[in-house]
Amino acid sequence: MYRSSGDDASRWKCHVKPWFGAKRPAEIDHAEIRRFAEAKKKDLDPATVGHCIRLLSRIFGDLIERPKETGVSINPVRTLPRSTRRLYRPKHDPHATPFLERLEDVERLAGHLVEPFATMYLTGAYGLLRTGEVLGLFAEDVDLQTRRMRIQRQVQWGQTGPLKDDESRTVPIQGPLLPRLAASKLVIGPTGPLFPTTRRNGGGTRRAPSRFVSIHTLHERFGEAVKAIGRPDILEWKMPWYQCTRHTGASHWVAAGGNIATLAAIMGHSTTWVTERYAHLRPDMFAAEDYDRLSGGSRLAPTPLPEITAREDIRRE
Repeated sequence: MYRSSGDDASRWKCHVKPWFGAKRPAEIDHAEIRRFAEAKKKDLDPATVGHCIRLLSRIFGDLIERPKETGVSINPVRTLPRSTRRLYRPKHDPHATPFLERLEDVERLAGHLVEPFATMYLTGAYGLLRTGEVLGLFAEDVDLQTRRMRIQRQVQWGQTGPLKDDESRTVPIQGPLLPRLAASKLVIGPTGPLFPTTRRNGGGTRRAPSRFVSIHTLHERFGEAVKAIGRPDILEWKMPWYQCTRHTGASHWVAAGGNIATLAAIMGHSTTWVTERYAHLRPDMFAAEDYDRLSGGSRLAPTPLPEITAREDIRRE
């Protein structure tokens, strides 16, 4: 069972079943799905509408596997036109989402965190991991020889559970992270949680004690470090930890010329649809000649830049 199975059960009961439940699969076409998206968009967040439609897609995927029994051979969600997909496009957009634009700031931030929080932060930033995935790393998941990490569980409410999509993945260990993980394994040993709880009496509850660092403690230490480097503005971001770790890592990956499809695999995305939103950061997004497509070659002389004189009253410190 994948992590969001409970959420999907609720989406099926509240939204998908009331709309599609009485229809035969053959009656569910592009037009019907669009009507659903337009109706639900009035009351639901676009991301929720998208989750409902992806749930419908998984149902069709199961039906297609038994065509003789179900009579279904096509998944209409797979071929939805772009105009329909725009109806449930998430509001989150990397174009407008801040991140640490200098990698030096990633190291500066880590420098104001004590262990194991410094290594946890860098694991999220350089490994592009979700917070629960960082907490769920075990020593045996980290292979220093091949420089790979196996991501196969996450921690929620102090307990291990399946990943968001229930599919494990392998991610590369970036150079700056390698010595940090080596030191952590030296302390922890060959097996067990890589980042065990730092509390003397452990965490969690009496019935379900936790062996892992508390997310609350992690975010508390992170907030202190952000202030220490003189960036309290980061705490005003919508998702400070995510934006300084996973989002920052993905942004720099693309800006450095990294492959979008590889990035999707590292981040655990089933398609490149989400990671394509980082494409605007690619250094090769425009060829050199693209910057002069409309200049008319030698026929048009470049307009000279106006002389700029610094003024004391507007000079920025």
